[in-house]
Amino acid sequence: MKPFRMRMAHSLISAYELDQYMEVIKPIPATSNEMTRFHSNDYIEYLKRASPEFAEKQQLDTQKYLNFDDCPPFDGIFEFCSISSGGSISGAQKLNHGDSDIVINWSGGLHHAKKSEASGFCYVNDIVLAILELLRYHQRVLYLDIDVHHGDGVEEAFYSSDRVMTVSFHKFGEFFPGTGDLKDIGIGKGKHHAINVPLRDGIDDDTYSSIFQPIMQKVIEVFRPGAIVMQCGTDSLSGDRLGCFNLSMNGHARCVQFMKNFGIPLLCLGGGGYTVRNVARTWVYETSVLLNKEVSKVLPYNEYYEFYGPEYVLDVPKSNMDNQNSPQYLEFIIKSVFEYLRHVQHTPSVQLHEVPPDWPGFDSEAEAEMLDQDADANMETRITTLQNDRHVTTMNELEVDNDDANDDDSDTYLVTTSSGRTVRLPNPQSGRHRRQARNTKQKTSRGSKITTKSTRTNRNTATSTNGNIQTNKDDVNEKSTKETNTPDEFIGDIYKHNGTASRPVRSNSSILSNESTEKKQEIENKNYSEYKSEEEKEKESVEEKATDEKEENIGEEKKVDEYKSASDAETTQDQEATSAVVGDVKNVETENNEMDVDSNIQDGEIEKAVDEIMEAEETVQNNNDVEENQKDDLESANNL
Repeated sequence: MKPFRMRMAHSLISAYELDQYMEVIKPIPATSNEMTRFHSNDYIEYLKRASPEFAEKQQLDTQKYLNFDDCPPFDGIFEFCSISSGGSISGAQKLNHGDSDIVINWSGGLHHAKKSEASGFCYVNDIVLAILELLRYHQRVLYLDIDVHHGDGVEEAFYSSDRVMTVSFHKFGEFFPGTGDLKDIGIGKGKHHAINVPLRDGIDDDTYSSIFQPIMQKVIEVFRPGAIVMQCGTDSLSGDRLGCFNLSMNGHARCVQFMKNFGIPLLCLGGGGYTVRNVARTWVYETSVLLNKEVSKVLPYNEYYEFYGPEYVLDVPKSNMDNQNSPQYLEFIIKSVFEYLRHVQHTPSVQLHEVPPDWPGFDSEAEAEMLDQDADANMETRITTLQNDRHVTTMNELEVDNDDANDDDSDTYLVTTSSGRTVRLPNPQSGRHRRQARNTKQKTSRGSKITTKSTRTNRNTATSTNGNIQTNKDDVNEKSTKETNTPDEFIGDIYKHNGTASRPVRSNSSILSNESTEKKQEIENKNYSEYKSEEEKEKESVEEKATDEKEENIGEEKKVDEYKSASDAETTQDQEATSAVVGDVKNVETENNEMDVDSNIQDGEIEKAVDEIMEAEETVQNNNDVEENQKDDLESANNL
């Protein structure tokens, strides 16, 4: 019963790619409030605190609530129960809302748990919680159990109710739990609504089908359920470690196929099964049967491939076990069951009533404390896994798409499933048109200035052409609709509503009188003239700014030209001075070459001439540097 069985089945389902043909959902774990719809408060509070250490300290409570032989306490027991129960409750909600016709939860099916006691490896009875959820929408619910053990927990929960019929095919005698006699048929209003089919050891596929199909056919005809919950425990297979039947995988799946053919909303749950490799094989094959998909007998490679050796095939064959169920015994059982069903009435005791709301979320101190502890343990996580699971919603809960426009604004809507069943559900989109109109009015009023301005600009053009102001309401509506792109329109300060299916809009002629139309025309004309004068003022201010900018640019260009001419003049003067000095130097050199140097020339004059030549060269160099700097300044000015 450990979660290892679920991992093996899920791995093999994914290896066959069967999950691609289903909608895989992550259900929200069940809360203690949901569990106490059936279980006692004291028992659930004990499971919250249950652990091996706590069980030793509270021995009296442990002996009261748990059975150490098959239901020992372990760490995380409440989390395990909440996950299993949450899956079955979410599956029932899927059927109630018409989202699915068949829902599978192989981790459920714990049918032995009692109201205040754990039994048979079962701590919380998820089947009872799922049936209670289905009873919110369906007048009658059928529970079918093909586990080798009797579904005593579910039968006990609805033993006095005529809205739930329990049918169990099980081993009876010196076998756990020791209940499920043929004469156990219910009490009070639930009399004849508990059907038990006690079987003997070694029943095979053909014998099982010969008693299963006629009884279930009669049950469907008489009871006429609105939904079916089927517990598919695999401990009735051949070779199970705790079972004593001789069913093959095909014989077990034949029961699932038979119930599927009725076309009634079906919730398939797991259950017992203690030869783990056969449990995974059977549930995978039954998943393919529910999907109408053929799968290969050769097992594909998966995470637990070595567990299926040495055959590595998708099959659980029957053995040569002796069948102790004689034809006379089976005929006697069928006659007795048919006699009990003859007393069943078609109409249950429930009357038509309003469907109660879905189960609330965290609304108790215990759940609030759980959220706080989860947040404290994951301080570095912005949104924890528990918080994310609490906000999981499906698309149909956010938006409803109906072909009939007249039902969009109604309080309820009809949903027809593929099986032909029609369910009336509350419409979450009720009043959507009114909310949309209100929100659109606020958005459009903020952007109405743009629309009014562009419209008045067009009218000003018509005024300059014709000499007077002419308004055309239809043209204004078309232009405003194109520019705002909204379903609602505004004409001046008057809101035009498109209407809804339940409240159609009236024509403008019936809303506005002639006097209001004339007043509206005068107001519009006045507004047009005001906006016209404002636009002319804006136009003049723009032209003045453009003129000032142009004059500033011209002044800057003149300054640049003056600076350029001054720099050119200075450069010309420097060049002429430099050329004159160079010419003097050359003349001096020429005279010195032509004439013999007079020895009487003083040394001081020669040094003076040399100094003058050096100074002239430095002046030329400085002038060249100044010229380059002026060119750079000129380029900078041009860039500005």
